[in-house]
Amino acid sequence: MEQVSKLHVHWSEGLPALYQPITLLWATGRALRGEPRLETWDVTRLQVGDLLVRYGSRGERARPDYPVAALTNVGLWELQAGGASIPKAHGDTELERWFRRHSPRGGLVQPAYELMSDSGRTRVAVLHQIISVFFEDTDYFELLEEVGLSDVGIAAAVGEATDGWICSSPLEEAYRRLCGLAERGRVKNDGRRVTTTTDKPVRSAAARRAVLLRCNGECENPSCTGAPDDVTVAGAPILEIDHIQDLAKGGPDDPAQMAALCPNCHAIKTRGRNREELRQTLFGVARERHTNLSPGLHLLCRRRA
Repeated sequence: MEQVSKLHVHWSEGLPALYQPITLLWATGRALRGEPRLETWDVTRLQVGDLLVRYGSRGERARPDYPVAALTNVGLWELQAGGASIPKAHGDTELERWFRRHSPRGGLVQPAYELMSDSGRTRVAVLHQIISVFFEDTDYFELLEEVGLSDVGIAAAVGEATDGWICSSPLEEAYRRLCGLAERGRVKNDGRRVTTTTDKPVRSAAARRAVLLRCNGECENPSCTGAPDDVTVAGAPILEIDHIQDLAKGGPDDPAQMAALCPNCHAIKTRGRNREELRQTLFGVARERHTNLSPGLHLLCRRRA
């Protein structure tokens, strides 16, 4: 998959357009799930177009014809258009008209599809390449989740665990990147407060997302006995992200010092007689989980020393 490292995309103000990267992530998720290699243009247009609008943070439009034509011309994509010549990935009306006229079936070329389907090492390496080049300083986890590439299973492949390779998961990479965003936010917002009817410290959305990712939907109090069985209207576990040392009292917006707690444990930590003991326990749990997920981890497979 050397072509991935040589994608020719439009750059503006030092940032790359995300048309081709998002399209490749969509196709990789399909291969991992065993979905058909070639898809109708109507489905591709709707699904990729929707992803481009929601996750294309650099002015991308719902125009999957651009990346599909570009990927076809570099040999990563196959289009079945009844023998019609594939257009170049430029222009506007004429390109859109060509896809509407021919409605080609398309998808990754056979060798690329088989690699994405069968090789955990290749999936991890390609995903690392796409994210490190095109999504730097971007919270991309929701995109990976939607296309089916956020689970540790993307690194799994029969027979590959015995040949001396270790593949760290997208969970680790996503957590590490969110921690990096939170750290940059702490430096930028150090001491900043937001004035509404009260004076409140600036909170980091990235730090909160990192803790929610780390907890896997469960209260992080090891002695929790009262997590609600119910879920939120969005179907998520009922959890509250707590600064173990209160943010208002100088506690850092750092996932290593934050915990996901059910409402009962949050109340105990805030008002309970044994709250100080629980606070120390949570410090230990948060540090251990943070250490296991964040330091020196890379999405790219690496050999054991």
